[in-house]
Amino acid sequence: MQTRNGFVWMGTEAGLVRFDGNSFAVLDKNSTPALPGNDVRCLLETKDGALWIGTSDGLARWKDGVVTAFTTPEGLPGDGIRALVESANGGLWVWTDGGLARQDWERFLAITAADGLPSGGITAVTADGVGGLWVATTEGMVRYRNGRWTRPGLEALLPRDGVALICALPLHELGDSLKSIEQYALAVASKSTLVLLLNGYAAEHR
Repeated sequence: MQTRNGFVWMGTEAGLVRFDGNSFAVLDKNSTPALPGNDVRCLLETKDGALWIGTSDGLARWKDGVVTAFTTPEGLPGDGIRALVESANGGLWVWTDGGLARQDWERFLAITAADGLPSGGITAVTADGVGGLWVATTEGMVRYRNGRWTRPGLEALLPRDGVALICALPLHELGDSLKSIEQYALAVASKSTLVLLLNGYAAEHR
């Protein structure tokens, strides 16, 4: 991925790689001891200019030249980071091997079934661009918006072999003829099927 300062970043199993346009630099625990691990699984640049680095051993924030690590003592439900998502209102969500968490200043709050998240294992997460977060689990799909978790009732429209990927698509990218109060369409994919959801309707491609 490329950050706003022009650097290109790549995650590898042996560390984080940065390309400045001329040369590559490998950043690992030897060169950057504050990194929680070398196996980089995901990267995200947030609106405040921070680079978040998800590894198999924890999460790190790189901002203003300072690296800060976050692991289970800081509230994450697991140290293995699967995905990082920033909602439209700037909230950071972290999918870990142990579940989902939301950033709360310098700590993280684990989200559980008591909060409204289905008890099944998480299979995909995405932000929808209008302040919501979508989470697919083995027990169904839910949406977080305005402080509440709700079930949108889309189970009958979802791929029958489970959800492996969710992506919110702004409607202006799909053509001016598409109008919706939701302002986005939701693409939901399994290993064999892609479903495009718009205003309660579904178009399926296999």
